[in-house]
Amino acid sequence: MKRILILGFVLFITVCSFTGTQLFAQSTKDDASLIAAPPSIAIVGTEYKFQIPIDTGAKALFKLTRAPVGMTIDSSTGIVKWTPTLKGMYNVEVRITASSRKTSSYSWTIQVVNFIGTIKGVVKNENSELLKKILISVYKKVSTTAINTYSTQLSAYTDSVGAYSIAIADSGEFFILANPGPAPMLMLPIYINGYYVPVWYIDSPTMAGATAVLVKNATPIIANFILKKYQPPVPLIITGTVSGSDGKPIAGATVVASKTLSPVSNSSAAVSLSFQDPGFGLFCDVGGKEKTDSLGHYMFLVVSGNSYVVAACKEGYILQYYNGKSNVLEADKITLKHDTSGINFKLNAIPVAKAKVSGIVVDSAKAFVAARVILYPLAPQPAALIPVPVTRTINTDSLGIFTFTAVANGSYKLQVVPSGKYMPAYFKVNNCGVNEAKNADSIIVKDDQNVSGLVVCVKKVVANGGGKISGKVINSNGSGICGVVVAAQSQNSYSYGITENDGSYEIIDLDPGTYTALTDKVGYASIISTAPVIDYAMGLFNSETNFTLTEQATTSVETSTSTLPGSFVLFGNYPNPFNPSTQISFTLPSDGVASLRIFNILGQVVTTLIDGYMTAGKHSVLFEPGSGLSSGVYIYELKFKDRVAVNKMILMK
Repeated sequence: MKRILILGFVLFITVCSFTGTQLFAQSTKDDASLIAAPPSIAIVGTEYKFQIPIDTGAKALFKLTRAPVGMTIDSSTGIVKWTPTLKGMYNVEVRITASSRKTSSYSWTIQVVNFIGTIKGVVKNENSELLKKILISVYKKVSTTAINTYSTQLSAYTDSVGAYSIAIADSGEFFILANPGPAPMLMLPIYINGYYVPVWYIDSPTMAGATAVLVKNATPIIANFILKKYQPPVPLIITGTVSGSDGKPIAGATVVASKTLSPVSNSSAAVSLSFQDPGFGLFCDVGGKEKTDSLGHYMFLVVSGNSYVVAACKEGYILQYYNGKSNVLEADKITLKHDTSGINFKLNAIPVAKAKVSGIVVDSAKAFVAARVILYPLAPQPAALIPVPVTRTINTDSLGIFTFTAVANGSYKLQVVPSGKYMPAYFKVNNCGVNEAKNADSIIVKDDQNVSGLVVCVKKVVANGGGKISGKVINSNGSGICGVVVAAQSQNSYSYGITENDGSYEIIDLDPGTYTALTDKVGYASIISTAPVIDYAMGLFNSETNFTLTEQATTSVETSTSTLPGSFVLFGNYPNPFNPSTQISFTLPSDGVASLRIFNILGQVVTTLIDGYMTAGKHSVLFEPGSGLSSGVYIYELKFKDRVAVNKMILMK
């Protein structure tokens, strides 16, 4: 009898710890030497049967003291029978009375489900060889909040023929990981079992890019894997030349290779792998860089396995990407598999012009955002004496501030493409996340007057699922259009992709839902499509949406002109760098309340120089920090009505 009590207690602990999860693995091992535990899973409409274990030859009476409706027990044999009708959790307790009239109890919990689903498949390598002892783990997606969470994993190993089978006692969305060992990876890129790389279904290195499978009935889900051998990165050499439009070599030009634009990259990681050029801003996700020698030659190392955009820049010239592109959205993407030469540049001189266009990029919470900034020329003003300049790209600094110098008189539109998980956007006064050029404000440069205080607000990317929208964007002749931003939005997701040279694009990590897809490129009419659908239940993980765009003339004849006159200007402080004082000058277009504040690089207010009513016209303020401030970079901000202008100063002690 003591053995019965001890066994009952052990089984109770085992069953309670087991039923904490809704997943279980099927066992293929039949060990008759063990006393069977009570089944913890039952299926609606299927008979549940279990015999209470006792010593061979022993006699006892059995009685149910706690049981669901309809459950019975044979009082002499201890056989429990039940056909459940509703899913749920049920507690069972049996009182056992021995011939000696001593009593004990036996308890367990049963989870009733509508069905038992199965996820199974095989694991092979790239040579179609079956792989054994590969750990397959299943995670259930739980969406109890706006942020996705995942349940405890259930795992099984592949057998001698590379097969696995995992039974699921629950419906829902599941993510599957094939891992060549007990841990996904070590800190160093070393993998056990032949150095195979872990992979999520379908063929994703991370859960963020994985495709969920939907278990909704007893029909088995087939999820096969092909594991690839780990290929260590190889350093590769990029070489080329930088010259002017006249063919003469340019010495001292900076050539930099950056990873391609991606809304799924991490912005903090991007900034940590960056460098800042004094004239062209912050280059993020840098793979390699070097300056040209006296003959205009350069050479540097990058790592294989990445796609790069390569740019060349030097003061006095327009920043240019490989293959003659000055628009970062159209930059050719280079994927290197071996040493590459001939990545050459011919830089065009910045036009002879006097005006500056400057501003800042922020998110909806007013936090600084590092970004690429594109200035598109529209038709020139009628009185302009110089030709329309080319599209230009520069980068903000780490505080989101940008300045285009030598900007010719004319009409422009301004677009930013942020680093990290933010959507591209155009400048529009007091608006955040404007994603179509036709809705953006035009920026008018006239009489060589600076335009400052432009605030471009961007929205965050929201994409945590396993769906994808892809397709092609072509023109009326059937040729692919490069550099088109394709944005996709549903109730839960918001992300984008950029078309390649052949017009292809893809938008990944999308949650289930019905999407609106929108194309945007300056010079083309936008198109909206509501066709894309991501529906796990229907097996629609990938949706294809194609677009045919029509060219559209870009002119300055628009009703929206940003109403930013040249008389609202925050000039650069002089001298800069400075010690012990510097002069800050600005002009106001009309009378009104203005403020001029100094910030440190953490965004904290250091001092307020002006806060009150000011008259229209030009003003100058002397800033003397004294001994209270240390050397470093500071920001000064001018606010007037609904306009803001910012600039940088450097204190050197």
